[in-house]
Amino acid sequence: MTTALATLSSKLAHRFGMAEDAELITTLKQTAFKSREPASDAQLTALLVIANEFGLNPFTKEIYAYPDQHKGIVPVVGVDGWIRIINEHPQFDGMEFDITEDAVTCRMYRKDRTRPTAITEYLAECKRGTDPWKNMPRRMLRHKALMQCARVAFGFAFYDDEEAQAAVGTVIDAATGEVIDRARAPAQAAARPELPAYATADFEKNLPAWSKLVADGKKTASALLAMLQTKATFSEEQKARILVLKPAAEDATPAPAPAAAADNDFAADYDAAEEGAK
Repeated sequence: MTTALATLSSKLAHRFGMAEDAELITTLKQTAFKSREPASDAQLTALLVIANEFGLNPFTKEIYAYPDQHKGIVPVVGVDGWIRIINEHPQFDGMEFDITEDAVTCRMYRKDRTRPTAITEYLAECKRGTDPWKNMPRRMLRHKALMQCARVAFGFAFYDDEEAQAAVGTVIDAATGEVIDRARAPAQAAARPELPAYATADFEKNLPAWSKLVADGKKTASALLAMLQTKATFSEEQKARILVLKPAAEDATPAPAPAAAADNDFAADYDAAEEGAK
């Protein structure tokens, strides 16, 4: 067991009043990952960084993960996890739902804003052929609206289960959650080249600039990592060091702005940080 994993698992055990032993690690690997192959220590370390940062419980599926195709992970926050981090955000001031047969609107209020954030999700666009969507379509649509509204209102950058399946290119057994096949055809996989590994020297140069972006509230650590991973692959240690970056103030979040403008501003800051570190 690595030192990082021992430290993180110790924090988790202390939070839930559990014994700190090898059985805890084995249980986490068996319950917090949806895959045929057992999770590695590095994959579990990456998951526990996020779980501890947001106070999420991997034993109750508030957070779990799929292995990706680069031996990393795609972390998933379940609806109970979303509800926890929303309610524990210091600026959260309530939410409302407007529900019809065809759509659900979620409206979230923040103490530091005069107007609510409202997001509408449509059944025709979201419905899937899985049993939950067949049996509880309005409840599933309400969950989807809640998650999407939280992303806009608070800047959370987590996957839900369906997005995670698409991200890792898998087909999941709806009953067991087991990975049963790769959804991506070989030809498609061959057409998408492997991203280069991010050099250690470049990482050390650029980490202070990335830290400033998070400290200034321009992006959350998880959103920053998601953007960086479109350019290169990162080791589990590098991911963990990015994911622990925090805003200068605990309740700092990105200022409200049109999505396209925010993305363009962040891209400019990212490029400037890269140049400044060279």
